[in-house]
Parts: sequence; structure tokens; C-alpha cells
Amino acid sequence: MTGFLFAICIFHSDFVIFSNSCPA
Repeated sequence: MTGFLFAICIFHSDFVIFSNSCPA
């Protein structure tokens, strides 16, 4: 599930929002 969310975060966002929107 981690890889799925990770891919979704990067796909949905670029990288900046990903760090803020998704828990690394």
C-alpha cells in the first residue's frame, strides 16, 4: 500500500506538495 500511495502522491503532485500532502 505504501508504494501505491507514494506513486499517487508523485503522480498527483510534483514534489513540493508531495512532501506536504503525503507523509514521507
